[in-house]
Amino acid sequence: MAARFSVSERVVRASAINPLKIVRCLHRWVGLVATLPCILVAGTGLLLVHPGWYQPPKHRDLPAEPVHPAAAGSALQTTLQMAYSESSGFRLKQVDIRYDRKKGWMVLVKGHLSESSPEKQFVQAIAPRLPPTTELGRKVENVEALANLDVKKTVNDLHTGKIFGTYAAWIWADGLAGVLIFLAATGVILSFPTLFCRRQKAGLSPESQPNTEDGS
Repeated sequence: MAARFSVSERVVRASAINPLKIVRCLHRWVGLVATLPCILVAGTGLLLVHPGWYQPPKHRDLPAEPVHPAAAGSALQTTLQMAYSESSGFRLKQVDIRYDRKKGWMVLVKGHLSESSPEKQFVQAIAPRLPPTTELGRKVENVEALANLDVKKTVNDLHTGKIFGTYAAWIWADGLAGVLIFLAATGVILSFPTLFCRRQKAGLSPESQPNTEDGS
């Protein structure tokens, strides 16, 4: 009867659900599924911290932004109209496009209103960009959107999940944060039995047991 009882007890123990096995299985498969998103978030995070790895160095002597050809042409046309509106016999002498740190890009037109008049200068600031309401402004805006692709913004959108859409960004960020918290918690849970077993083995080692041979 004792043997039958021990066999049935072993069967019950073997068929019982082990919570640690379930946690270990979930930890393994969730970690495997989240491997690629974690690598993507970690890699884009490094790129955001070190933008010098993929962006060219900025020179302080250069203008903060390049001049837009269409906007410069529009400013030049306005400046010439100002000059010729004052005198129909305006003598054009010089046209210059300059950059000022405080005022930005500007068009300078120099000339004489008449042969005997002194030199006069007309200045017109260049708009940072043409308004998108005009057809030319829309064309320039589309070309600039393709030419001036911001790599840092793309990396940031990948990191935050905005590249998948505004509504899916919170799923990407919050879901991945929840997965990382789950993996950290289950990793701590799975480490406790291992540490406990190691301490038990260390306590039952022959070196730690008292020597009874001397007392016998």
